[in-house]
Amino acid sequence: MGFVSLVTVNNEIYGKLRRDFFEDVKLTGLLHTNVLRVMEKLPVKEDILLRQETFAYLENESVRSHLTELFYELCSLKEVFEAYFSADNDKEKHYIFSTLLHLICGFYEKASTECADSGFLNNFSLCFKKLVRTKEFDSVKKDAEEIYNKRNNDFFVFVASNETVITKEPKEGYIKRIERCADEMGIKLSECDYISRRISPEFTESLSRLSPEYYRELSSLYSKYKDYPDADILAYIDELDFYLSVYALTERVRALGIPTCYAKISDFERIRITEAYDITLLAKECESIIPNDVIFDNNDPFFFLSGANGGGKTTYLRTCGVSTLFSLLGCPVPARTAAVCMLDSIGSHFPRDERFDCDGRFHDEQKRVDILLSDIGKKSLVLLNETYSTTNEAKAAEMTVALAKELDSKGQFGVYVTHQKSVLKESIPLLSCKVDKDDENKRTYKIERINSIGSSYAEDVLKKYALSLADLEERFGELS
Repeated sequence: MGFVSLVTVNNEIYGKLRRDFFEDVKLTGLLHTNVLRVMEKLPVKEDILLRQETFAYLENESVRSHLTELFYELCSLKEVFEAYFSADNDKEKHYIFSTLLHLICGFYEKASTECADSGFLNNFSLCFKKLVRTKEFDSVKKDAEEIYNKRNNDFFVFVASNETVITKEPKEGYIKRIERCADEMGIKLSECDYISRRISPEFTESLSRLSPEYYRELSSLYSKYKDYPDADILAYIDELDFYLSVYALTERVRALGIPTCYAKISDFERIRITEAYDITLLAKECESIIPNDVIFDNNDPFFFLSGANGGGKTTYLRTCGVSTLFSLLGCPVPARTAAVCMLDSIGSHFPRDERFDCDGRFHDEQKRVDILLSDIGKKSLVLLNETYSTTNEAKAAEMTVALAKELDSKGQFGVYVTHQKSVLKESIPLLSCKVDKDDENKRTYKIERINSIGSSYAEDVLKKYALSLADLEERFGELS
């Protein structure tokens, strides 16, 4: 039927992400599969700006409520579509079809309600407004409602304990009682037709015998409108879930006092995000998150990151990945400010022992590196976490330097976390985990640019208490 998308104007994508990335940066712990399916596709600049506008509309509670109702109606529709497509016989299919048409008409009408005067939401409502003004829709709605209401008035179907009871006397079943109680408590429930996921052949046969005229009407309705339902409408489930779930996450972030902003899409090749937060820590119920700046440009596109364990290196990689991704998706960014250029990929390579197969750990790592390199386009962000850590030190250092220099020479943005200090003597700029030397070398979880190889946290502690090798040799002479 030519439904318009809520996330793209012309179905263009600027780049695509692998699902591995979402696992590496831990977004899978905050957002479910529907949302990640949308996030896998990086939009073009026009779509980024329109998504930012849509998120801004969601600040209005009535808009959020409207989209939430549409989302849950679509979820109900999906269940009925699934039952319809899996029907075992024509009688079952015809019975479900009347419910399907009824729900489709209701959704089309609700979707035609205007909730914004521009952008994706306006295009969405206009699309359905045109649809419900057609003669075809009027005809479908009239016939579907007539059949649907007749069924509800003449029959009450109660399914429980694998028994199906049909009675001419409408009675208040448990579902109706729940609805009535909810109404008395002021709780509004979305409209939904309750049907068995799998209607038994005995039920449909009994229905057709109990009221052959009614069943003929069901068959006639199906024959007349069987091509009307369009399952493509279910694509809105992912798109609406994307907006609603990301906005809900944004509200959770703001409640902790974390600032959010919308990214400026820069014409210059750079990423500049100030006071960015690793919001994936929320999945661990962490409420004290330390911000860091994420800065890349063509002068310094690529960095090595070194420091003591537990100093925030992996957290910084996630901060880089999530804040850049949210910027490129048009989402509210958990940061003070954000300006990014268009990227065609965000790639990652994190340790995952469970992925190692019979080829061996090293071959598994190399295989994933090759896939990562094949995904890189003209300008990407690459996040590497202890890559080549499974082989011997000399070989690991050699391959680490080669990979880093390859990415750096191509002008790709990225950070490479490594404990191999020998590689830090290379020309690639260095980042390090900062410690507070005035407070017993306490970890600050801040990442800073350094000009030379820094010491590890343990070495800093030894120096503070004059227990380093140099201190000991000064006191006791040369130590072997």
